[in-house]
Amino acid sequence: MSCDIDFQKNGFQTAYLNIACPRNTSAWGVIPIPIYFFKNGDGPKILMTAGAHGDELEGPVALKRIVNFLKNKTDDIKGQVCIVPAMNIPALNTNTRLSPLDGRDLNRSFPGMNIETVTGRITEFVSQQLVEPADIVVDLHSGGNSLDFVPCAIMHKLSDKDMYNKTKNALEAFNAPYTLELEEIDADGMLDTYVEKKNKIFVTTELRGGGRVSPEATNIAETGLKRLLSHFEVLPQIFDQSIQSKVYEVPGSDNFIHSPQPGIFEPLKSLSENVRAGEVIGYVHNFNSNQDTPLECKSKVDGEVLAIRAKALSEPGDCLFMIGQAQ
Repeated sequence: MSCDIDFQKNGFQTAYLNIACPRNTSAWGVIPIPIYFFKNGDGPKILMTAGAHGDELEGPVALKRIVNFLKNKTDDIKGQVCIVPAMNIPALNTNTRLSPLDGRDLNRSFPGMNIETVTGRITEFVSQQLVEPADIVVDLHSGGNSLDFVPCAIMHKLSDKDMYNKTKNALEAFNAPYTLELEEIDADGMLDTYVEKKNKIFVTTELRGGGRVSPEATNIAETGLKRLLSHFEVLPQIFDQSIQSKVYEVPGSDNFIHSPQPGIFEPLKSLSENVRAGEVIGYVHNFNSNQDTPLECKSKVDGEVLAIRAKALSEPGDCLFMIGQAQ
């Protein structure tokens, strides 16, 4: 692995992280991943990433906007901002969640698991060279091809009270339409988990999805990132800090509804609609069976639909709904 950025040098730099990837068609081939770096003296060190999953498109677009915005603000910056718009370039190029080169989920491969794989080499570099010196990490996600989310900024339940408050204040500054406190179903190998164990501020998002670039979500991300830069005093306080976000929590597995059988998913609820515990909120139709009634999907909790499957064709275990509860 190599990267030609001098992380001690003031000003704006851009280069590639070159990940070794020898293959049948290229004996000493590499995967080039663009990195952008802004530095002006001492101050907070922020790392912004997106594209961990190659079918999540709003984040990479929003970070490219931030790069172009900061190129005109270099003299106003206090500290440093490192931006990687698309960590998983191989997956982005094929619009897939997992890497087409090794079949791995980049956001389940931190802090450099299985470094004999391309995905492991990427996460090792990000962990050691980019996360370690950072004070704050912002990692943008969306629903990808399979889910559609309300636009939300997300934090996790943190036992450290001081870090909890700092992270919560950062989410309030981001000011997405929804603010979500989430308990992950599977947190092993996530960038989130690695950063939080390092006792650094971590902010993430879910910004619509459905395999498209939502103008609404991309604008929310761009504005939220500018607010964060202002909140951490990397840029002057020139952005509105008013709080309008709806605050929700997803405390456990009962807030997720998964398909128990293959078939066609028919939702009866849309994003932002309220649901009641025991209410039928969707059906799964199995057209390979002569069963004449569809399988009912019932909510286990009262709350509001924060995410919904974007694809009709579903397999057993596919997430159909995520339900949030107002704090």
